Amino acid sequence: MTLIDEWPLFGLGLVTPMLTLRVPSDEDLAQLIQLALAGIHPPETMPFSVPWTDLRPPLFQRNFLQHHWRGRADFAHDRFDLNFVVIIEGSIVGSQSLHRRLPSTTVSFETGSWLGRVHQGRNVGKVMRAAVVAFAFDYLQADVITSSAFIDNIASQRVSVATGYQLLRTEMVSRRGVDTAQLHYELRRDQWERTGICELIEVTGWPACQSMFSP
Repeated sequence: MTLIDEWPLFGLGLVTPMLTLRVPSDEDLAQLIQLALAGIHPPETMPFSVPWTDLRPPLFQRNFLQHHWRGRADFAHDRFDLNFVVIIEGSIVGSQSLHRRLPSTTVSFETGSWLGRVHQGRNVGKVMRAAVVAFAFDYLQADVITSSAFIDNIASQRVSVATGYQLLRTEMVSRRGVDTAQLHYELRRDQWERTGICELIEVTGWPACQSMFSP
């Protein structure tokens, strides 16, 4: 028996022509930490609702690992934080997450992501978002997927629009103690199908972990 046999999510991967998303091992997380420490955004900006990149080492690394380990420990079929590492040509370039919150009659998810600064501006964000969206609709039977971005996070907004999301509402939230406009986007199954986008070509490890997403 291997660790994948005991926790099949470690075998889950989403494959596209450009990149692969996979559920990270602890060794992957160690590489992801170094990528994050090398920089995700200029220090004067903050793209995240929770300003986790403001933490300084060694608290940064400890908080980072606890976040990912908590996602594993708290995983349930109807409420989870599913984090993937993004891999291009064997190198980890970022993180793509898929969150499911309160169970309801509507199967809804939220996406979140980041890329190392050296890998930004190469269309990677759109491809990794499209891959996880396709997985949510085709394999997890999603009805709706949401995403949020601050008003000055133009790159994230462009990815949402390019993937078919529609602007739902705007609200003011506190960011580093300053009220800032945050845009909330929504993507429904019929909207996704009309885009014709299909980045996903293979889902690896799905039969083994399928039951983890079922009641």
